Amino acid sequence: MTNTVLFSAKNKEENATGKNEHAKRVAAAIADATNLSSYPIGKHTSIPITNVLFIGCEVHGDGKPTRDFLRVLNELNPKDVKTVAIFSVAKSGTVSALAAAKPILEAKGIPVCDEEFFCKGASGFSNRGCPTEKDLQDAKEFGAMIAAKYR
Repeated sequence: MTNTVLFSAKNKEENATGKNEHAKRVAAAIADATNLSSYPIGKHTSIPITNVLFIGCEVHGDGKPTRDFLRVLNELNPKDVKTVAIFSVAKSGTVSALAAAKPILEAKGIPVCDEEFFCKGASGFSNRGCPTEKDLQDAKEFGAMIAAKYR
């Protein structure tokens, strides 16, 4: 059983680049630390049988995750996913996607890591340069720690 890294992004193309693809950059850092690839959540995303599902998105000030992120969580089957680890990037505010994800997953009997990765992302008005190189290094450390802890 392997681990999987998924992220919700505006641009669904795998090789797309953009300075505002914050969740994609964090997902890539987690994937790098765990020797995996990261994949954008698409319309027909299916999740293989997975030990740890790292899943994340950008959130706004109220901590509301993207629709794609919530759709995947609602479609998860407890037989296919052993544990879920959440990461989120906030354009504003300090509320992560964990608060929205945990009740959905726990109602299905899917364990959610207490640990999460959260950082700021740049918006047109604030947090320029975020996520920083330190944030991305912290994301790598988060990925490695979760992968080791939930083998």
